[in-house]
This record gives sequence, C-alpha cells and structure tokens, in this order.
Amino acid sequence: MNSFRSENLLEEIEFTIKKINKIPNKSLLEESYLAKFLVVFICGTFEEIIKNTFTEKFSKENSLEINSLIDSYLEEKFRNPSTENIISILNKFNEEWGKVINKMPKVIQEAMDYIVTHKNLIAHGHNSDVTLREVIMNYKTACKIIAKIDYIVLGN
Repeated sequence: MNSFRSENLLEEIEFTIKKINKIPNKSLLEESYLAKFLVVFICGTFEEIIKNTFTEKFSKENSLEINSLIDSYLEEKFRNPSTENIISILNKFNEEWGKVINKMPKVIQEAMDYIVTHKNLIAHGHNSDVTLREVIMNYKTACKIIAKIDYIVLGN
C-alpha cells in the first residue's frame, strides 16, 4: 500500500479478526453478532480508507481550499463503498480510474458488494444471515479493490 494511514486501518481490521477468532466456544448467537459487527466495521473502514486515499492524493497537489472542497464533497457524496459507488467516485476524478475497477473480476466486485449489502441490511434493521467465515472470506477478496484504488490513485 502507498498510504500508510490506509495500511494502518487494514491492520486494525486484521487485528479485530484475530481477536474475534480467538474467542473460545462461541455460541451460534455470539457468532452471528460478531459477524454482524465485523461486516459493519469493515464497511466503515473501507469507506474511510477510500476517502483517505483521495485526501492523501490531493493534499500533496492542491491548496487548502481545494482540499477542503474535496473533503466536503467526499463526506457528502461518498457513502457505502459498493463497486458501483467506487467506480462512480473514481470517474469523477479520472474516468480511467473507474475503468480499472470495472475490469476487475466479478468475484472481487461481488465480495465488496457483499460487505456493503450486509452492512446496509444490518444498519436498516433487516435480517442478515452473515457468518464470520463468509465475512472474513469476502473481506480478504474485497481488499483487492482497496489495494487497486491505492495503486491507481496514489501511484505505484
């Protein structure tokens, strides 16, 4: 990762997963609650990483006023890091960036969308049947989009 902050945020997710996995003798109900917590935590962290990546990119190149505008725009317009929303926000800055994500394998895009879909179900009081195994598996796959965003926005 080119972004130290983003790398730290991903390490927080990894640390949390390790802590959850070390909890002994989890009941099915406890596993369900932990999976729901984890999917919400991951989704929010992914959103923060993506916003941070843009902030980091443009803070090096622009005035304080432009940076403030970009931060405000992202805070207002970028919610739920679904593949569609990621491509949309990338296209606002550079259409080539959006094309890179759009060309990624569908299984990777679906992993990101899984995280966002289940976060939304949970946040809006609907039933979500996520499991820890599924959340962790989809997280690891969706990280490929996070890494790709870091690469295309911040360079190699």
